[in-house]
Amino acid sequence: MDFEREIRKLKTWNRIFVSCLVLAVCAWLLSFFLVSTQLFMRELKYSRNGNSLRVGSSTDGPYLVTHVAWYDVDTGDKRWAALPNAVLIVDSWGAEIDLSSLKWMDYHGQPAEKPEDYGRLEVIYFVPSRALEREPFKN
Repeated sequence: MDFEREIRKLKTWNRIFVSCLVLAVCAWLLSFFLVSTQLFMRELKYSRNGNSLRVGSSTDGPYLVTHVAWYDVDTGDKRWAALPNAVLIVDSWGAEIDLSSLKWMDYHGQPAEKPEDYGRLEVIYFVPSRALEREPFKN
């Protein structure tokens, strides 16, 4: 009888342990899903219309777009172009970039001809951090 009571106690603690473990795994999966969804929403996306590139996001910025990169999957050729003026995107409407006015470079930094088809483009950007005010500097 005492032996059966000990087994029941072990079963109870085992159920509690497994339940806590399942809850912890579910909480981790939920947090992973929420973080990945937020990261996906904060990504910039682009669409092309001839020689123009519309860059935008489903959320407001700020985003600072500095370069456009091109990659040819078949030949492995890579080219990039620095925007003459960096583009600051502050709202979800985005910005438009004129591809015909860019000066293209190869991956060695030498001038290159612009891509014929703009097959696979990538927009290079970063999300600037906001500086917080701090106390004045004292000597």
